Amino acid sequence: MSNPLRGEILWEYEGQSYTLCLPFKELIHLEEKLQKGIFEIAKLFADGKAGLREVTSVLWCGLRGGGASSMSFEDAGNLLTKAGFAQQLPLVMTLLSRTLSGAPYADK
Repeated sequence: MSNPLRGEILWEYEGQSYTLCLPFKELIHLEEKLQKGIFEIAKLFADGKAGLREVTSVLWCGLRGGGASSMSFEDAGNLLTKAGFAQQLPLVMTLLSRTLSGAPYADK
């Protein structure tokens, strides 16, 4: 079960529930993975210029921050591909937006 007050989002796909969350540690991983600052990443999304790598990276970090710490980047990419990139883009954008808007959450 997700807790929106902690910035968590529940993602249900193929009968499986995933909690997505971007605590500080995962924001750092995201910046390192993309070699960009968090606000530069957010701008890519806002400008409609985020590609598969950026969307997958946010999802992967969100899954890890939500408790799926052993999930690989490739596994997150495969999930995203199966679930549909375009269909899941709003979910990923909401996760990033909630995190950056100051939704309260505790780091795991």
